Amino acid sequence: MQLFRRKPKPPSFTLSEDVVFVIGDSHSRAFAHNGQFFPLFLGPGKQINFVGESQAVHVQSRIEKVLSNFQVRRILTYFGEPDTRWYVGKGWYPWEGEVQFTLEDFRPEIEACAQRYAKVLKWLVDQGFEVACMNVTPTIREDQNALAHYYNTLLAPLCESLGVVYVNINASLFTAEGKLNESYCGDTVHLNNRIQPLVETQLMDAGLIAESGFNQNFDWDHLTIHGEYVYNEKFGCFVPKSSTS
Repeated sequence: MQLFRRKPKPPSFTLSEDVVFVIGDSHSRAFAHNGQFFPLFLGPGKQINFVGESQAVHVQSRIEKVLSNFQVRRILTYFGEPDTRWYVGKGWYPWEGEVQFTLEDFRPEIEACAQRYAKVLKWLVDQGFEVACMNVTPTIREDQNALAHYYNTLLAPLCESLGVVYVNINASLFTAEGKLNESYCGDTVHLNNRIQPLVETQLMDAGLIAESGFNQNFDWDHLTIHGEYVYNEKFGCFVPKSSTS
């Protein structure tokens, strides 16, 4: 007779091995409405970033917790933009008092962010996942892009050294004059889901997906998701119940 019963684990939602699990800050919302991608919003950029060691540890712990609830093999990480936003105005609201700076003012800080990000990517690779990494998202703020572009020059070789697929769509996002094409912009700092075909092309080249799957009418059967994650109707992605959108 069993005298003690273990508390049952919450049921997991089993994803097809062909689906790419997109995990990141609010930028992951750009992967809504596509059966190729399962987007999960880990939390707002003010919490999910690499501007310090404690924040990086927090990101990894959140990822670890998420992955314990889902059975996935392929992961696309989408982080970094909040890191650059922090340095634009030395805070989370740069438009309230922007500071004048050059890349040289924050070069060491961005390098440290990239190294912390790379440690999390290495951890995912060591766990046996197939990992891809989105480039740091550019914004319509040109000063912030100076930091984002440098961040990306650091991420590319780090990903290559780790065996991580680096997805860089920036060449398609900017006009000949070097301006961000605002047809890809959801708002000042977020891209919209028009970026999906650009990402899919690179993931197909890397062998992570077989074909394009964008369908504006597609939605995950969110009633099958259990536990600590809920479907956000507005953004078309899953979020932890305790997070804010």
